[in-house]
Amino acid sequence: MNGRIYMKNYKIASPMLVIFGIATNQQVGSRNDKKKFSIIFAYYFLLFTCLYAGSSTTYTTDMQFNAGNHNNTITFGSGESAFVSLENSFYDITNLTKPSSRKWHSITYNKLINKIVLFGGFDGNNALNDTWIYNPNTEQWTKKTTINNPPVRYGHILVANGTNKVILFGGYDGNSFFNDTWEYDLDLNDWTQIITVSTPPVLGFSSADYDVTNDKIILFGGQSETGLIKYSGTWIYHLNGSSWTQGAFGPSARKGASASYNSEYKKILIFGGEGNGFNNYLSDTWTYNYSDNIWTNSNPSGSVPPRSECSIFYDSRNKRSVLYGGRSNTGNYDDIWFYSFNTNIWSTSQPSTSVSSRYGFGVSYINSIEKAFLFGGNDGYGLKNDFYNYVFRSSGIYTTIYFDTPFSTELNWLTIEAPTRSGVPVNTILRFQIASSVNNVNYSDFVGWDGTANTYYEYINSPMPISNSNDNKRYLKLRFFFDTTEPPISGKLNSVTVNFNRSPNKPSLNFPINGISTNDTTPDFQWYSASDDDGDSLTYKIEVDDNSNFLSPIIMSSNIAAIEYIPIIDLGHGEYFWRISANDGLKFSAWSSTFTFLVDLIPPDAVASFSAVIGSYNGTINLSWNAPGNNGSIGNIISGKYYIRFATYSVLTETDWQNSFLSEETISKYLIIQNETQAYIVDNLNDGTSYYFSVKTQDDAGNISGISSVSPICMTNAAPIVEVKSPNGSEIFWGSKVISWESRDPYPFNDTRTFSVYDSSDGINFSTLIASNLPNNTTYYIWNTKNARNSTQHKIRVVATDSRGLESYDISDNVFTVNNNNVQPIVVLNSLNYPERITGNYTINFTVSDENLSDNHRFTILASTNSGFSYDVEIIENITATSYVWNTVLFPNSPKYRIKIIAIDDGNPNLSGEDKSENDFEVNNDNKTPSTAVLVLPLNDSFNTIGTLKFVWQESIDPNPEDYLTYTLYYSTNELFIGGTIISGLTDVEYVPKNILENIKYYWKVVVTDPFGYSAISNIHRFTASWSRDDSDDGNVRIEITEGLPVGHYVKVENTDTNFSIALKNSISDRLIKCFNESAYKIQVYDKNNSPQNLTVKGNVRFKYKDDDNNGFEDETNIKVDNIRIAHLNESKNNWEFPKSLQVIDKKEKTIKVNIEHLSYFTTVASVVPKKAVSNIVNFPNPFNPEKESTTIKYVLTTSHEISIRIFNLVGDSVYDNSINAGDEGAIGSPEGYTNEIIWDGKNGNGVKVANGVYILEIKSGKDKDIRKIAIIK
Repeated sequence: MNGRIYMKNYKIASPMLVIFGIATNQQVGSRNDKKKFSIIFAYYFLLFTCLYAGSSTTYTTDMQFNAGNHNNTITFGSGESAFVSLENSFYDITNLTKPSSRKWHSITYNKLINKIVLFGGFDGNNALNDTWIYNPNTEQWTKKTTINNPPVRYGHILVANGTNKVILFGGYDGNSFFNDTWEYDLDLNDWTQIITVSTPPVLGFSSADYDVTNDKIILFGGQSETGLIKYSGTWIYHLNGSSWTQGAFGPSARKGASASYNSEYKKILIFGGEGNGFNNYLSDTWTYNYSDNIWTNSNPSGSVPPRSECSIFYDSRNKRSVLYGGRSNTGNYDDIWFYSFNTNIWSTSQPSTSVSSRYGFGVSYINSIEKAFLFGGNDGYGLKNDFYNYVFRSSGIYTTIYFDTPFSTELNWLTIEAPTRSGVPVNTILRFQIASSVNNVNYSDFVGWDGTANTYYEYINSPMPISNSNDNKRYLKLRFFFDTTEPPISGKLNSVTVNFNRSPNKPSLNFPINGISTNDTTPDFQWYSASDDDGDSLTYKIEVDDNSNFLSPIIMSSNIAAIEYIPIIDLGHGEYFWRISANDGLKFSAWSSTFTFLVDLIPPDAVASFSAVIGSYNGTINLSWNAPGNNGSIGNIISGKYYIRFATYSVLTETDWQNSFLSEETISKYLIIQNETQAYIVDNLNDGTSYYFSVKTQDDAGNISGISSVSPICMTNAAPIVEVKSPNGSEIFWGSKVISWESRDPYPFNDTRTFSVYDSSDGINFSTLIASNLPNNTTYYIWNTKNARNSTQHKIRVVATDSRGLESYDISDNVFTVNNNNVQPIVVLNSLNYPERITGNYTINFTVSDENLSDNHRFTILASTNSGFSYDVEIIENITATSYVWNTVLFPNSPKYRIKIIAIDDGNPNLSGEDKSENDFEVNNDNKTPSTAVLVLPLNDSFNTIGTLKFVWQESIDPNPEDYLTYTLYYSTNELFIGGTIISGLTDVEYVPKNILENIKYYWKVVVTDPFGYSAISNIHRFTASWSRDDSDDGNVRIEITEGLPVGHYVKVENTDTNFSIALKNSISDRLIKCFNESAYKIQVYDKNNSPQNLTVKGNVRFKYKDDDNNGFEDETNIKVDNIRIAHLNESKNNWEFPKSLQVIDKKEKTIKVNIEHLSYFTTVASVVPKKAVSNIVNFPNPFNPEKESTTIKYVLTTSHEISIRIFNLVGDSVYDNSINAGDEGAIGSPEGYTNEIIWDGKNGNGVKVANGVYILEIKSGKDKDIRKIAIIK
């Protein structure tokens, strides 16, 4: 969470103190007075709130606290809930290598070797017996490999003693409890079993610690092999003699209690555990004194919840036994409790950073570094192997990060607020000192309230004043001292607030500005708001004097809330000084800079010399006069003004002046020098009008002179006059004709004039300029009327303009006619007349000429890609410009381009002209090679029937889509195409060859070429032409006719889209066949006229199957390759059957081949070849009713053999008996199995319908037979 800085602004006009009901408004003067006031303020803070102007900075978040320096202190909580207290926290220790996750292990610290030893535990599945050593200096775990090891176990005790050894006793391996004693030598890195005369019973989950005073290990309680029964005995292990003796009985029987030795009181402390019974968790506290051999129930204050399998250790620094974690029937614990032998009290304080609640962990305390170490356990979510150290302290120091208060005026540190959370507990101390710095590098010593290092601030719930020795030092630090005699109780620093005040910045003056003159005797003094770094509300003090030292101010006022002041006394003629200071209620700012101003009450003289002449521009008159003197008649004027008024009557009196106020113009001048000539141009006057003028003068104080004694008169420029003489109506013009006019100027009479002549073809709009800027005294112009449109509504306008730009015009009184014959325009193409190559944008330039100069023209640009044979490509039409940027990328590439330009005028009638390129040029925009043609048929390495042989390839793609592609076909019996056939100029993507020889291997390829000769060559395919052999177009099927094909006939394999749904349906009842293809191939013989022929032929059919992953199954199916067979369509029965010969599977070539004796539709199916001569008998319907239907009987034969068919009832009486000769219908077999079919009408040998019941069907072929039950229901 981000830290926040709180800025608090407290504003008052002046400190107000109320004591015993008496109100004073006294000004606190000296610093000592302020200190006394602050002390009074501290005592009466709760009753009388009095807030100074200023700001404050508060540190209250964890980020702000952590930015300071902790020494045995730590930040608790986060955000604004954070506080600082004595250190009480767990710290995670990350090791690259450490023991695996486990619980119920034991660890102990060997002080002599300065190592922690860990042994055994339970990893969730198995008991362990590994030994680990932790070195606190290197912060690393090391797994030790020993010669001898105790057996695996958990719930044992492991206790260090004063030697280089640790002692292990008891435990549990998941089946049995132990009572063996082992000793681990850290120097020798070996375990040794200790054989003792007497020993405790087998125990696990006992508690024990080392009594350093008596050099004994004290063991208490545990779990025995009797299951839920706990143990209450005490045993003492004598290190000198390695023997066990029994101690006194005391606490009740229990397991999982925690134990630690208090070296100050020389006693073993036992807490909690799990007693006999179910969920009997304990919370009692006992001590054992070895010297007296007495257990004592401490009955302490403080209620620690009942628990077992927690850990306890003695912190010698803080003289507290510390208990952590454990479990009970309500769950796991993560709380920490502290026991004081001195007060016999348990108290708790949660650490700033804790670990997950858990039990079955191990804890060991290292006195030299005053830290406890915790490893592993179970937190309810699983076993752990995390590793922490734990620290808590009874004294510490916390130093804040610096308080930074930038200032540009004066900085006064006022008070400090350092509230605690819930006050300062009894038996604890929380106090602080202050240090300051001007550069955040070199700080003063930390001092207390009197400015010495021997005193401290102790917060009493009210702000405390800060010594003035820290004033005007930008940086401040606070150092807090924490102490407690009753850990873990500690003061809790909740926040730190420093109150300070920065005096205002000095104001800036506004008006009267420095050096100004004014005739206002009570000027409005104005200044800009002063800034205050604390944002305080400010008041102001003003001083005005006629002396710059302000010894006796004429005006002095304070507590001004506004930023202006109007005096209540009049100031006389003379010079004055003024300044301002700001006040924030506590401090005044420095004085502003001093401004001076003059109160001037005497006006200038009136102007006496004044003249007016016509100006250089229309509506202007130039004025000139001599400047008067200031203050009556003498002196220059700074920042003065002239006021000029004019009228069409004389302006000599004040009444005349007031009546002409609307015409006033003001001239501001920084410096008016007495008797200097002044000039001014009055503009925006009416043309040809006489005006009278008058002037007044104003000085910089605002005093205005009287009216000028002279009122000169002048006339403005008047427009010239022009009159058109010819043409003036009804004339008919053609060719060149004269336009004439007359002109004069009313004023000034000698002004020069220029003339412009315009034509209108409709008598209204004079948009056609005939001539312009004709010189002075010109009275005619010879006009070429071919520049004008033919029309009967022409008029002429002549415009006269004088030297100042004032103009007038005259128009023909009536319309006249212009009539010139229209002439064909001439267009000339200036580019693309020579052979060249162009790309991208190309500018086509041309020119056009026309005797009818007023004609407008439209242009159309056409292109030819066939050397000018035809211009059928339109580039652009109806443009009016004589150039065009042609984007050739949008047009097809070609080497035979020509351009034609057509110009059409808008005369009457419309006439046109054209021009063309004289030579071919090339358009080639990044021509790219077309794509390679992909050969389709014949397939590579295929057989193809001569009767329908056709070369087919895919259309090439040209990156230049406009290119026209041609193909060249090569085929030859030579792979280098020597002496082969070449067919060029093809535009189709197929070709039927001639003169193909039978049973000869051919090679073929296709070359594609664009108009620029860029070409691409396809791959080369091989094929063999034949009359008797053919491959399907997809290459999956091959037919070879070996007998019966007449001369001039050919065989063809054709992919077909015939619907075989009925055949598929009819084949479902055939147990031999599983159809997985919905398509098939038609194999047919054709004569030379391509007519199909029904011939008896012999040959073989080969199918390819797919097994790309070589797993022995047809791809994307669950059909084994060994079960794939070729089937043909029995067109009379409309079902799929196997050819009669044996089928051969070639797994290397991935093909199936079978000999055939007739042609039909062929496909592949799945089949399991029968092993018996007769099998797979089925009949349908079954049962059946002979009164209405017959039943069809199907069976499979693998050899053509005579068969017998018998049907008899369940008692063995024959009702039907028949035999079929080998090869006849019903007795046909094939190696792959042939499905035969017969019909039984339900009658016996006498033609009588048999009775209802179940009958046995038996079919025999040679020595093999198969049977099936048939049911009859009438």
